[in-house]
Amino acid sequence: MINRRTTKRHHNIGSAKSLSKRSRLMLVAMAMALVLPLASFGVRGIIEAQSLQQQIDDLSAQNNEANSQVDSLALEAASYQDAINVLTEQINAYQREINQRQAESESLQAQIAEKEAELVKQRDVLGENIKDMYLEGDISTIEMLATSNDLSDYLDKQRYREITSNSMKATLDKVTSLKVELNNKKEEVERILKQQEQLRADATAQKAEQDRLLSFNQSQQSEFNAQIQENQSKIKELKQKQFAENARLFGSGGGQVGGGGYPWGNAPCVWTGNISGACYDYEWGYNGPGSWRNWETGGYAYRNCTDYVAWKTGASGGLGNANTWYQRAPSYGYATGATPQVGAAAVSGWANPSVGYGHVMYVEAVYADGSILISDYNRAGPGEYGTSVLSASTASALRYVYF
Repeated sequence: MINRRTTKRHHNIGSAKSLSKRSRLMLVAMAMALVLPLASFGVRGIIEAQSLQQQIDDLSAQNNEANSQVDSLALEAASYQDAINVLTEQINAYQREINQRQAESESLQAQIAEKEAELVKQRDVLGENIKDMYLEGDISTIEMLATSNDLSDYLDKQRYREITSNSMKATLDKVTSLKVELNNKKEEVERILKQQEQLRADATAQKAEQDRLLSFNQSQQSEFNAQIQENQSKIKELKQKQFAENARLFGSGGGQVGGGGYPWGNAPCVWTGNISGACYDYEWGYNGPGSWRNWETGGYAYRNCTDYVAWKTGASGGLGNANTWYQRAPSYGYATGATPQVGAAAVSGWANPSVGYGHVMYVEAVYADGSILISDYNRAGPGEYGTSVLSASTASALRYVYF
């Protein structure tokens, strides 16, 4: 026989077990319903932060290209300016030569005029002498001898006539020759003058072209610089949004300058770019633009998350940007995982290292509910130290490097 009481009791026990199993499944489902949105929220937040970083990277890449173009244009402009300087000196040299030749031409013209006046004068004198000789020439030889005191006086008169005639002819020939010589010199000077004026005109035209090219070059530089300025302004806005997103995702952390015992927390801004009141690309250091690398920590950037965590953990400088730490860590002998531990580096953006820079934080404490206390730099305030408690869902979306 079948013991029905026993059967019923067994049936009740089976029912109780069944209910208990269903209850457990319901509880797990409810827990998953609560946890999944939180985890999803954490992932979405990180993805959104990475999207902001990608925009910043794209604009920075544009600026790098624009800066490269400006540098090339600056070299080109220097070449144009050098050519302009050379042409300007040539033009000035041509002008000095022209001025000299013009002065020579004017001097020769004055000398020619002087010789022409002398010719006129000598011709007048010669005319008078010829007239006198002509008048005397109407006297016969007998009459000249008759009017002379003696033969010697006659010979003197004849000799004087010949000397005067020869002298006047020599003077006329000399003055005429000098005038021809001066005219030849003047023609040569004017030829050189015309040549110099043509050279000056050519150099002036070349300089005008170089000036045009330089002006166009400077216009291009202005356009690139305007683009860089615009991109810098956008980067500044995106950085602020990124800080706000980090603050939403990881908490504001207080925003303290020089906190956490970090030795370089007060490093000054070394490059403001053209953005008033902002440290362009958040570049801090001690020796002017380009000195942002902290070689004491392996070359990370001062007052950035990577430099702070590297200082805290002694991490290798080869881990690179924050979001590459998780993938690169094993190559440097560091273990990695999804479970937070005190002293570990918490990495965001680890899932897609090719997008953006991510963020890395130092795990100060791990709580029983799965939440963690982190400290970091450059999260919610530029170059500032902060601490925050991250929820278990947010913590679970991160990956960790153990030191």
